Amino acid sequence: MMPAAPGKAPPMPSHLRLRERIFEVPHHDAAAPPLAYLPLSGVLLELDAAGLALLGRLEAGVDAAQLAPEERRVVEQVAEMELLRLDDQRALALEPEPGEDGPFRPCHVTLFLTARCNLRCGYCYAHGGSSSGSMSWEVARSALDTVIGNAVATGEREVSIIFHGGGEPTLAMPMMERCVDYARQRCAEERLEPVFSLGTNGVVPAGSEEWLVRQMSSVTLSIDGTPQIQEGQRPRRDGQPGSAAAVLGTVERFDALGAEYGLRVTVTRQTEDRVPELVEYLCDISRASMIQLEPVELSGRALSAGYEPVNVQRFVDGYIEAMTTAAEHGVELRFGGTDPDRLTDQYCSIGKGGFVVTELGAVGSCYETASPRDPRNDHFSLGQFVDGKVELWPASARRLRNEALEVKQACRGCWARYSCAGDCHAKMARLGQPWTVVDPHRCYAIREIARAKLLDHYGFGLPQTPSCRFTATAATGSGEESDEQE
Repeated sequence: MMPAAPGKAPPMPSHLRLRERIFEVPHHDAAAPPLAYLPLSGVLLELDAAGLALLGRLEAGVDAAQLAPEERRVVEQVAEMELLRLDDQRALALEPEPGEDGPFRPCHVTLFLTARCNLRCGYCYAHGGSSSGSMSWEVARSALDTVIGNAVATGEREVSIIFHGGGEPTLAMPMMERCVDYARQRCAEERLEPVFSLGTNGVVPAGSEEWLVRQMSSVTLSIDGTPQIQEGQRPRRDGQPGSAAAVLGTVERFDALGAEYGLRVTVTRQTEDRVPELVEYLCDISRASMIQLEPVELSGRALSAGYEPVNVQRFVDGYIEAMTTAAEHGVELRFGGTDPDRLTDQYCSIGKGGFVVTELGAVGSCYETASPRDPRNDHFSLGQFVDGKVELWPASARRLRNEALEVKQACRGCWARYSCAGDCHAKMARLGQPWTVVDPHRCYAIREIARAKLLDHYGFGLPQTPSCRFTATAATGSGEESDEQE
């Protein structure tokens, strides 16, 4: 057992129960009993089989008088860690905030300034560059006024404005500059703090880097790896070489300016065996503080281009190996739903904290589904631009919020449920009803990568291998070992 925090133990009640449910996490050592995880208490315990069985009894409830002397010593340690529930205490639980009737007042907006793009990425979720539409000032100003007005009405002191897009947002630099100037002026009048962020493909207008670094609190730059990989997966729109050189030039200038930024890598079937190499390369050529690795999403242009899903076993093996390299360089390695410090009842803020406005004035809840060409668009719509104003639909927000809060049957016994929260609602909508389905490939990847991070976080070190090989049932923690991906 991990050492208890110093201090006087609270009185031991006559009827003993743990404050929360125990989840079992596979140990590094396959021959050892699993670790006992109490996520809401932030505790991971290493026990022998008898100790683990005792905790199971404590979860159900046991009379103190029935404890053997050696069991009482273990329970005293558990009590010192404040893991027992006193008679008048409720069990620990996340308190979800379900969607309620009334106004929907988000203070976070993502603006798709333009559909134009200077790259032609083969897997683009939004078909970037297929049209040339750009956002009007009327739409942009209304979206900004909406979040600023919401912050005033709700007492929030901060508004979040993200420039993202179906295209490359820096191709609309004059509009971006106008948005930033206007938001800063309006926020100053209302004594609010605007926070600006940018998602970019890295091919930005010459000379714009200094302004971007000065204005943006954070930047995420997409790059898929070495020049050969970048040119293959993220070529220029005109088909000429130069994508890699342009992005590497932006990285170099960001580093010279001391920018705070992260890198976003899409892993495909062509690069799934090279994940450790990609991470080492990116650590060597940049000062990025974060690298996010995500398997290619089979939506948008990826479907018509014939992309195949990555082999989840190779992705997981490569990710776990790359964690050591990232740690040595002081770089945070991310994959959605795997942060051991993040306990949540919802994967993202869908239906709760923000909205997306496209260049044509469509209002949605998720950037992945914002394109009218996306078959999920109707389900994730959140409003419209009408009569010169952004109109939000509270009923749609409430529905999406409650869908995302639904605990799926496959998640009920999963120890990763508080970091993953049922996974991305939009991604699950590709498979069926997003509040009921899970993707076994993503479940497996999330569980194994989250396990590696969890064990490292609590001082057990990084595992060298996953706890099991992938099968569709292993994805939810009950499968037999297999070397084959289904």
